[in-house]
Amino acid sequence: MFQAPSEFEIRYGPIRHQDRLVTSTLGLRFTAEPRHFWHGAMKLRCSAVISQAYSMSSEEIIVGDNAKASAVVGDGPVITGGKPKYQKGDTVDVNCTSAKSNPPAELRWYINDKP
Repeated sequence: MFQAPSEFEIRYGPIRHQDRLVTSTLGLRFTAEPRHFWHGAMKLRCSAVISQAYSMSSEEIIVGDNAKASAVVGDGPVITGGKPKYQKGDTVDVNCTSAKSNPPAELRWYINDKP
């Protein structure tokens, strides 16, 4: 598993709701390179961890010629933005937003889970 480098991440401030819950958002922006593709596809995964409750959930998207629908585990974060296909040199620009929680979720991006 390749965790996205911090220089690819865009940190947004938390959004506090009237019910005292918080929504976290973490952006991912980078230029696609050959190493980001696995058999012509790129898998992007965002995971959300709520440390006090020890819960984790994630969403992934696969973009490329053989793109699949996204997979959501639990009441996980949502990935928005992006295109259905990327090529070398394209700018990947997506956001991951957690469900409301307290404490706020810690978000992490991963590029291409590799066997």
